[in-house]
Amino acid sequence: MSKYFRTVGFSGTNGKSSSSALAITTAKKLIPQLGIGIVGALIPDFDSKSYYLNQENKSEFRLLFDAIFTGRQVPYHLIKQRYFFLEACEYKRHFLNLDLEKLAITNIELDHTDYYQDLEDYTSAYLQMIDKTSHEVFVLKNLEQKAILSNPKTKILPVKQRKLKYIRGEHTNQNASLVAGVLQSIDPRLSDEQILEAMYEFKGIWRRMEFLTTLPTGAKLYTDYGHIASSLSVGYNMLHQKYLEKKIIALFQPHQMHRVLVGWDDFYPALAQFDQRAIYQIYAARENIQDFAQEPLFQQHHFSSVDELGNYFAKEHNAEYLQNFDQVMTFLDKTTSDDILVVFTAGDLDFLLRKKLGLLK
Repeated sequence: MSKYFRTVGFSGTNGKSSSSALAITTAKKLIPQLGIGIVGALIPDFDSKSYYLNQENKSEFRLLFDAIFTGRQVPYHLIKQRYFFLEACEYKRHFLNLDLEKLAITNIELDHTDYYQDLEDYTSAYLQMIDKTSHEVFVLKNLEQKAILSNPKTKILPVKQRKLKYIRGEHTNQNASLVAGVLQSIDPRLSDEQILEAMYEFKGIWRRMEFLTTLPTGAKLYTDYGHIASSLSVGYNMLHQKYLEKKIIALFQPHQMHRVLVGWDDFYPALAQFDQRAIYQIYAARENIQDFAQEPLFQQHHFSSVDELGNYFAKEHNAEYLQNFDQVMTFLDKTTSDDILVVFTAGDLDFLLRKKLGLLK
């Protein structure tokens, strides 16, 4: 589908969902040629949907999609007429299937270690995507990968402070700066002031430091998709800026044993920032405990279950280990009105909490 539009992809280890949602929310006010936007999360600004469709172009899209899905020739006058903004996921190099005119990269650090061997392998996927992108690639000046910074397609953007109404912090400054650069490449007449005004009311996205509820104890409960160390640090900094006098508690459900092992040392400083920590059972998606028997940590401690690994991880980080969901609810019951509790999970804990608290829609 992307080859029939002027497609702009938003990718990166952290912030690609937030950046693509912010870009679509802002562009629909400023870029009349924006036709479609798709994000891998639910967006309050899209009536809690994960997509945006320009209603003024519905008849065009109907003709276009009818041709695509029936195998007929696509009318020439409909090709490359509208912009298509979307989140471009790097997992297993999936984004290489896209036909991009522009690419925005939020940041790069090793992730998806069940597929990528190391940071060099991970970065190579982005270099392949840059080669496939027909026009420009946008990055921020703090990107560390020199091969990307020196690429002739790359445009390096400064990070500017941009205070939005509902979300703030350095990660917001970075995402907003990247989005502004992309939009100004589409319409150079747009000023920073116009763009900030258009993005000011952006409410963020589902499961990205999303406020869930105030617990009966008076504690405020947030949920976040963060599952690597840097994501936890971003979450802490955001909450610390907002609640300077409050106790900030992290309840972390690690996602995949491989991520835990690869990022072991990085989790120490990330989790140590919080005033209190708890670890919920590791969400071992696509993994078997037997596959890690040759890992040095397994050789040393002879873990025979995911719970044993999780319990050891919790002790190493001075955290309470919560083996089941009943223990999670007991942990929540011990909070007070002076507490801010954030649940970091890319696994099933978010769903279990919403269901238990009556927050499923």
